[in-house]
Formats: sequence, structure tokens, C-alpha cells
Amino acid sequence: MLLHLFSDANYNLLGFNASFRFSLCPGGCRNHGQCRSPGVCACEPGWGGPDCGLQECSAYCGSHGTCASVSLSPWALTCDHTCCSHLLDLTALV
Repeated sequence: MLLHLFSDANYNLLGFNASFRFSLCPGGCRNHGQCRSPGVCACEPGWGGPDCGLQECSAYCGSHGTCASVSLSPWALTCDHTCCSHLLDLTALV
């Protein structure tokens, strides 16, 4: 971590207050989960992946598809309508 402090010569203070926080979880759980233990995110409903950055596929397909859990990917699309076909390539990248 690099911390760079800069002060204008015309603005002098006797000291400063600094606060920061960091997360041991990947991506800080992308604001869709909480870091439960070092490196492990507990994701909110509808979100998943190691950093809670993946939205469930059923949200994209509406009533035209379902999500199924598979071992290689958090979700897989099972579609009964062509509205999901354009997402199949995106799911393959997960």
C-alpha cells in the first residue's frame, strides 16, 4: 500500500487524522456480501462467486429460464426461450 500525503504550503496544520479500512476478502466482496473469514465472502441472496461479483442468471431470464448449481460454475442457465441464448457465452466465461 502506498500512502501519499500532500499539503499546500499556505495550509498548515499541527497534525492530521487518517482513517482507513481494508478487506482480506477478494474485491471487498463487491458490496454484495460480507467478509466472514480471511478470504471468504458470504454473499447476499442473488449474488455469488468468490468475490460476490456474479449475479444469479435467473434474474436475467425472468420466467424464461432457471438457474442450476454446477460444480465448475456458480450458476448455469437452463433456458426454455431464446431470451437466454445471448447469455450462454457469458456464463461459459465464469
